[in-house]
Amino acid sequence: MLEICAAEGIAFLPWRPLGHDGLSADGQQALANATARLDATPRQVALAWVLGQAPVVCAIPGTGDLGHLEENVAAADLTLSTDERADLDHAAAP
Repeated sequence: MLEICAAEGIAFLPWRPLGHDGLSADGQQALANATARLDATPRQVALAWVLGQAPVVCAIPGTGDLGHLEENVAAADLTLSTDERADLDHAAAP
């Protein structure tokens, strides 16, 4: 789907982009490893991963207060390693 959206210049808005509640044990470990290395929150790592999927991804995370907004904005500055991205991709696969 992302490849089609990118080819057509269509924005892709994922539903519940930060819904990492259902991650497997391996997925939880991949998320924990990335948060530790990046000194970031799980929400920031998940958002950075979602935004890095394709240039057409436009995530709309919930923002309830100024602290939440600052946390979400800071996610844009995170750079996941190739291994972290692969581990999170694997964890998110159906």
